[in-house]
Amino acid sequence: MPLASGEMRANFTFKLSKPNTGFPPTVVKSTKSKRLSPGTAFDQCLSARYSIAAAGEQVLDLSSFTNVVGETVTGTKAVGILLLATGSTARIEEDGTNGLRWFATSDGDIGAVVVKDGGFFAWGEPTGTTIDATHKRLKITNTGGTTLTVDVVIFVKD
Repeated sequence: MPLASGEMRANFTFKLSKPNTGFPPTVVKSTKSKRLSPGTAFDQCLSARYSIAAAGEQVLDLSSFTNVVGETVTGTKAVGILLLATGSTARIEEDGTNGLRWFATSDGDIGAVVVKDGGFFAWGEPTGTTIDATHKRLKITNTGGTTLTVDVVIFVKD
């Protein structure tokens, strides 16, 4: 069954204020926002928490996984990811075997992203990246010296 509802949204909001002697302060505020909605872009998600020992790794196969309501999902497009790192540093990249070159560049750059303790990584694209038999796996490695807890949500097209 496809997602009943879901949304991936990135918001960046700021407000700056500078006092002006004898005049009201100069205030500048702005919000930048982008949203991906389910339907044509994505209709399933992998949502999980992993505990990864120091120097350990967790491989995610997006071509076939069980979602949180127990259904088998066959991913065909990777659309969005949110990764939260707690307790150590996470490195997310394409796996060495059937790796998914998702947020990597086409010029051979490995495309690894390092997320420090307390940080997050979010990526989204409306058309998605194709998942197939030879491009399907992401690897999360704990590059720190203590246990890493990662919460990950990945939106895919089934």
